[in-house]
Order: sequence, then C-alpha cells, then structure tokens
Amino acid sequence: MSTLGLIADTPQVTDAYQRAIVSNAALTSAPLVETVDGQCVHELAQALDAKGLADHLLPAIDRLQGRGANLVALTSVTAHLAHRLLRQRAELPVIDVSDAVLKATISRHDRAVFLLGSGPTMRQRFLKTPIVLSHIAVITPSSAEKDWLGDVIRYELKGGDVTPETIRAFEDMVERGRDEGAQSVVLASSDLCLLAQGRKLALPIVSSMDAHARVIAAALVDNG
Repeated sequence: MSTLGLIADTPQVTDAYQRAIVSNAALTSAPLVETVDGQCVHELAQALDAKGLADHLLPAIDRLQGRGANLVALTSVTAHLAHRLLRQRAELPVIDVSDAVLKATISRHDRAVFLLGSGPTMRQRFLKTPIVLSHIAVITPSSAEKDWLGDVIRYELKGGDVTPETIRAFEDMVERGRDEGAQSVVLASSDLCLLAQGRKLALPIVSSMDAHARVIAAALVDNG
C-alpha cells in the first residue's frame, strides 16, 4: 500500500482525518503529517493568491516526499484554491477534495444543496462550479452570514473553543438553507464537519472530510 502524507493545520483535524481514512481502508502504516500555518493559508486564500498559497504548501509536500510519502492530501478545503497549481508543480499527486465532494453530492441525486465553509470556499468557484455543472443548484448564505461563519471557523473552531450560541446559530443557518430549498448541506470545511458530528441538523450532511477520506483510501489501495 502507498504511503500517505497529510498536510494539516490543527491536531484535531489531523486525528479526525486519520480515523476517517482508517474506517475505509486498513493502513499498513500511519500517515505522515506536515503542519502548516492555518492563518497564513486563510489569508492567502482570502486574497485569492493561489500562487502564494501554492508556494506556502509546496515545501510541506517536498518534506513529505523526502520522508517517503507517495500520495498527498490537504486536510484544509480552503487550501484547495491552489490545487491546480499544486498538481502542476508538485512531484507527488495531490488528492483533490473537490472531486470527492462532487462524487458524494451527485450520489444523493439532490436538486439543490446548501454549501457551508470558509469565506473563500463559499465565494470562489473551485468547489461550487463542478457541482453546478452537474445540474445541482448551489445555495450559499448571505454575505454577512458568510463573514460570520468564516470568523467562527477561523477563530472559534480552530481554537477548539466554540460557544453554545455559535452552535445554535450554525444550526439555525442550516435550517434557513433547508427553507430556501436545499435538500442537503455540504460541509466544505473539516472544522465544520467536526462541529456537526453527533448533531442532528435540519438537512442531511455531505461531509467533505468523509468524502475526501473515502477517495484517499481508494487511492491508497489502488496504488498498492
């Protein structure tokens, strides 16, 4: 089986990814992990600086390759803003979360989904466009709600200090997505996927982390 390298920004997401991957494939060795500065990733993505983001991530990929990895996955959905450049410049294949989310979304046969994630993920096209081109409507929150949710992910969830008020507001947001016609909620943020675990939301969940983990596990098996 191939050796996986994970690029992550928080220990809780790294641990959750490893558990999700192991639930889909029996790993012969634990994934190798390189940590990057999540705040830097967010700032570069917020500025739509895909080149700067790729420059920030490539050294971590190189370090993973030096440690023996032959497949790489980014645990940050936001970081996939640079996926096209990473695919061109990295020597190792980088498993795309967008393809994984698209596959999971299509499998539900929904007519409309509610997309939640970081500000750049909700505003940019790298995740939305493939879904729309598959004839599935993508509903997103208002601009103010996007800003609020982006701040929650960046400052509360990544710090592991989420308040009951934030949880209720998140649940209310999902309810509004349902009322606007969405048939499922796409949680395009590893931190939101963790927040939703064990909670009953108003919509069925498409978890970017679980979808990505399934594709990663399949790639590990296929590459032997």
